[in-house]
Amino acid sequence: MSQFVRIFRRLREEEDGHALVGMPGLIGAIGALVLAYGAAEGESAAVWIGGVVLALGVMGTAIARHRGIDYEIYDRLEKLEGKSKE
Repeated sequence: MSQFVRIFRRLREEEDGHALVGMPGLIGAIGALVLAYGAAEGESAAVWIGGVVLALGVMGTAIARHRGIDYEIYDRLEKLEGKSKE
């Protein structure tokens, strides 16, 4: 278990930027697995939990992508256009 924590911590603290976008996707994948398990076993609680976690992962991925990529592009465009942030 401690090796998993070390790997998770290393992924989160890397400066490459992949952890910011990758972690919500991982959460969504876990939600999809729980959703599939709940659907296969006919357990409505697992279906609801899996669906909510999957939705959070999908939305988190979109938000992380927007913050990580789109903001930088908008900043560059504003600098090219000569707009200030004030």
